[in-house]
Amino acid sequence: MKAQRFETEFAGKKVIIETGRLAQQASAAVTVQMGETVVMATVTMSTRARPIDFFPLMVDYEERFFAAGKIKGPRFTKREGRPSTQAVLTSRMIDRGLRPLFQQNMRNDIQLICLPLCLDHENKPDIVSLLAACTAIHLSEIPFDGPVVGARVCMLNGEYMVNPTVDELEFANLQMVVTGDGERITMVDCDADEMADNNLEGAFKVAMEAMGPMAKFIDDIRKKVGKPKASDDALILRGGLEPEDIKIVEEMKKAAIPHLDKYLFNNPKGSKGERKQILQELKDMLVEDFKKKLTTKD
Repeated sequence: MKAQRFETEFAGKKVIIETGRLAQQASAAVTVQMGETVVMATVTMSTRARPIDFFPLMVDYEERFFAAGKIKGPRFTKREGRPSTQAVLTSRMIDRGLRPLFQQNMRNDIQLICLPLCLDHENKPDIVSLLAACTAIHLSEIPFDGPVVGARVCMLNGEYMVNPTVDELEFANLQMVVTGDGERITMVDCDADEMADNNLEGAFKVAMEAMGPMAKFIDDIRKKVGKPKASDDALILRGGLEPEDIKIVEEMKKAAIPHLDKYLFNNPKGSKGERKQILQELKDMLVEDFKKKLTTKD
């Protein structure tokens, strides 16, 4: 795939989006640059589904010390350790904004990784990562009800600012991260100091006005270099379960509800082993009951 470069302005800041240069084996991969902060986002989807009852989406924001020009650790240990609290919170923030826009009956694993390549200590990488993640998913073949983008709005000296610098955020009495497309909102993360309702309403309005043009820009990129979205026939929904199997699973859930108080909530202070034993007794009881019912039907 030939490398493509797209430029625009997001709330007065220049944004550069490139695709086709790195990680070409992924479903989609982009790098997004705001100022001197650069983040690469890659997204992949498995070709086979898993027999599970939830949508398997994994979002991983991976910090790298080289992005800030640092070498971590003693003389013989130069690798990163476990994710920091900020990295975990950034991953969750991206996840919350994107998860509702996927087909919830999909059982194919989707893995989204955001990797900061360069930090300028002025533009925070979480917003750049959110923008990169939204772009990568929208360009991929994964069904996605996008595009959406993320914007940070703060209030400083009574004035709203979109995607402020790190120094400006230090003195703001309102900090809000919003994910949306200018017409709808999928995620809000807010830190406010006794803020009046009209000030919060104004922050939402400013965020929506900033996100609309950026979402349209990402959609225009998809029209040029995006992959065709996979159809329902090409996806394995519900983990490959037949309709009759799905019906049995739902019946078992309904049958378990009346017994939860006795088998699950009656021993809150018990050990982990005791709770596992109690739960296993409930499973065994349900299996035996349904064995008799299914045998009788046959």
